[in-house]
Amino acid sequence: MTQETRFGAHIGTSSLLLIFLTLSLVSFGALSLAGAKADQRLSDKLYEHTLSYYAAQHEAEQFIAVTNSKLKKAYEASGDENAYRAAVAGMKTEDAFPVGNSQELVVKLAIEYPDSADEDLFSIRSWRIKSISDDDYTRHLPVSDSGDAHTDE
Repeated sequence: MTQETRFGAHIGTSSLLLIFLTLSLVSFGALSLAGAKADQRLSDKLYEHTLSYYAAQHEAEQFIAVTNSKLKKAYEASGDENAYRAAVAGMKTEDAFPVGNSQELVVKLAIEYPDSADEDLFSIRSWRIKSISDDDYTRHLPVSDSGDAHTDE
């Protein structure tokens, strides 16, 4: 009588495989949820910054419109370039508008004397975002205790 030998998987192997698969799916689900929450926070932050930037841009355009109207009145009231330059000598040509808590939009204008009334009375010299935060990024973190740590004194 010959006995047949079987090399098959035992009943416990399928249970272990099912447990491993379930743990893997739960782990990947938790990682996906954490990533989605981080992406949502970043999107909300970007949305607020974008709203803040466009509000500052709107204020800057109002500043430019007011400056342009003052320049136009001075141009119409003056007879020549010297009288025009004297009339606009103390005019404000630079302003900063807050963009959030750590930045501002800085706008600088240059006053021009046009050849005709149809030409521009100013040019935009600068339109930039400037950081106003007091963060000090020159600090060094001690990565190892090798004694080579850089200290600011």
